[in-house]
Amino acid sequence: MKKIKQLFIITVLLVFAQTMFAQEFEVPKNISLKTNEDFAKYEKDVIACCKWLQATPLNQEVSKRKEAYAFLLSWGSGAPNVTIEISPKVVKFSEDNTDLLMMFISGWARFALENPADNKDKHKGNLAGIKSVTAFYKANLKNGMKKNKEVEKLVKLEAEGKLEAWVTEQLK
Repeated sequence: MKKIKQLFIITVLLVFAQTMFAQEFEVPKNISLKTNEDFAKYEKDVIACCKWLQATPLNQEVSKRKEAYAFLLSWGSGAPNVTIEISPKVVKFSEDNTDLLMMFISGWARFALENPADNKDKHKGNLAGIKSVTAFYKANLKNGMKKNKEVEKLVKLEAEGKLEAWVTEQLK
């Protein structure tokens, strides 16, 4: 019984910590992205943005989510150290769902910034993007996310340990 109480308390604390982090992120205002230094200056904000997008339910803070998407796209479209390549074979799931495409971009961007040695690795970037999508999708099915056959397939591949091989095949 004591272990159950401890597990419950740990779970509550983790949920609370995640909620607190999600509320702390502020989308940068009046950004200037002209030089390499400008992009570097916002790297911590981009990581925080990606974490916030992942942690915040789809049906909450909708206008802030749109601002976060705009910030991420502005930064990602010119960042000298991060190149996100969107392969139509990989992102079939995004045809009718901008949120899923943005989670793919977010996952790749975060991976590239947190792993500078691998930031040009297309395979690892795609895999990180897909994993971000599947995690977000599963977490938001009860928060307004529409069922998506392509993502359901990716969730199944991930559960079977076959996602990495699938990404490899798509990039050929």
